[in-house]
Amino acid sequence: MPNSSATLLRRPDPVTRHWRPGVAAPAFTAAALVAACADVRATHHVLRNDSDGRLGLGCDGEWVERAGADSWPVLASLPPLYPEWLGDRSFAEVHKLRFPYVAGAMANGIATVELVSELARHGFLAFFGAAGLSPGRVEAAVDRLQRELGSLSWGSNLIHSPAEPALEDTIAALYLQRGVRCVEASAYMALTPAVVRYACTGLSRDSSGRIQRQNHLIAKVSREEVARRFLEPPSTELLSTLRERGQLTATEAELAAQLPLAEDITVEAD
Repeated sequence: MPNSSATLLRRPDPVTRHWRPGVAAPAFTAAALVAACADVRATHHVLRNDSDGRLGLGCDGEWVERAGADSWPVLASLPPLYPEWLGDRSFAEVHKLRFPYVAGAMANGIATVELVSELARHGFLAFFGAAGLSPGRVEAAVDRLQRELGSLSWGSNLIHSPAEPALEDTIAALYLQRGVRCVEASAYMALTPAVVRYACTGLSRDSSGRIQRQNHLIAKVSREEVARRFLEPPSTELLSTLRERGQLTATEAELAAQLPLAEDITVEAD
């Protein structure tokens, strides 16, 4: 939460204890209170009606120093609470989102192109449910998402396929070829060359020497030991294997050894 969360509920200055409405009248009925609570982007004041002791809410308005027929005593004030402020703003900045919120990636296309598109247009991060689909269907979905969303942020799923490592390699290579910049990795028990190759391709240093990622990996995990593998650099053996295959450059392998494979994780029930 932002620093302003420390002042979500505060008593008003004792000198300015009364409030006078602006355009909107204060809410004292049940229906009016429900409607006022839904307006989270406004400043609200908790009021007391001295004639009958009821509590109410006043939206915006102004402070007055003395009581009057058109003013109410204020018990507390609640500043605006923007949904964009919830969660970690750095996550939203890295992934170019309005809201630090992730949806998907239900397998077999249950997390559809339509779902991903709708959420992306509203500033959320959503992942297409590519697990269990053929490479052709995954490529068709990527084509459509890139065509419909342009520069908006979205991602797709890469599932661990121990029985079909060639399929996992093919999907990872497809994402690299098509410039899919965010992938949710799921069902991994151990790191594989495919997931390491995706995450580490394109690593570079900027003009100030800081390491920059081209591709972002979000690991969906249900066990601490699996999370640890993603939050540490890849092993020397995996990086050497990818170097020998020509799937990582010397620079990419060197930089990969200095970074966690993933900076974000999704925690799911086991």
